[in-house]
Amino acid sequence: MRKTSVGEAELRLLSYVAEHGPATVRAVWDGYGRSQGYVRTTVQQMMERLLKKGLLERNASSEGLQYHTVSPKAGLLRGAVDRFVTESLGGSVSPFVQFLTDARELSDEDFAALSDLVERLRQERGVQP
Repeated sequence: MRKTSVGEAELRLLSYVAEHGPATVRAVWDGYGRSQGYVRTTVQQMMERLLKKGLLERNASSEGLQYHTVSPKAGLLRGAVDRFVTESLGGSVSPFVQFLTDARELSDEDFAALSDLVERLRQERGVQP
């Protein structure tokens, strides 16, 4: 998948389709777009843009045109983080690491995931604790 600029609203819509797809434009509007204050045509335009960017695919079914994400939600989020680090942080994760260091409201699950990550990186690099 090529690197493509995706806005925040598009990422939220992609996440919804990843969790609830395949889905028609109407289903996405009913389940997501309406509560966001979008008219159906706005959801349709966003989905068409995401289709052209290669992030959604569309297939015909008995219910109409069904859209689904090309990548699972985890892949979408990883891509969003990659773009953030590359575009906003100049490719360095140091500011993000500093943010996590200063964060006082990490959940137990987040803390465990970070601990697992550090341990995995140590093992991959052969670094002793």
